[in-house]
Amino acid sequence: MLKYITTLAAAITPLMYFHGALFHESYLRALGVPADLFQLPLEDTLVQGFTAYMLLGIQYLLLLFLYLLVALSMTYNLNEASKISFIKRVVAWIAQRSKGLNLVDKAKGHHLTEKTMKWVGYSLIAVLSLLIFLGTTLVLAMEAEKLGK
Repeated sequence: MLKYITTLAAAITPLMYFHGALFHESYLRALGVPADLFQLPLEDTLVQGFTAYMLLGIQYLLLLFLYLLVALSMTYNLNEASKISFIKRVVAWIAQRSKGLNLVDKAKGHHLTEKTMKWVGYSLIAVLSLLIFLGTTLVLAMEAEKLGK
């Protein structure tokens, strides 16, 4: 496990330096300041790269969170629809036609939709916790920058 973590860190560090330098130069150019005027040391460039990744990652994580929320609601509706007797008969017919699907007749709904709801819910919680972590890290970085000024 440690071998994979060090390999990942070795692969990400040059990318963070490259994107941190680009992020810093574009920030200075947006302000109209020449990029050669304020050079950053290696550590600060890596921090700028991490900030760039956080700013890019938060919007995609938010989009993934909304997609997972829609998937959870659709699975819930499908699970509720699977409680209807006509749909149970259709699913039982499909289960008889395909030999691998075992239909358990429960009042809760179909076992496949229950498992799907469980795993989509777990994914939703993981993405939400990552969003909270990145959001608080970004807020703390902005507050630390204000205190540094």
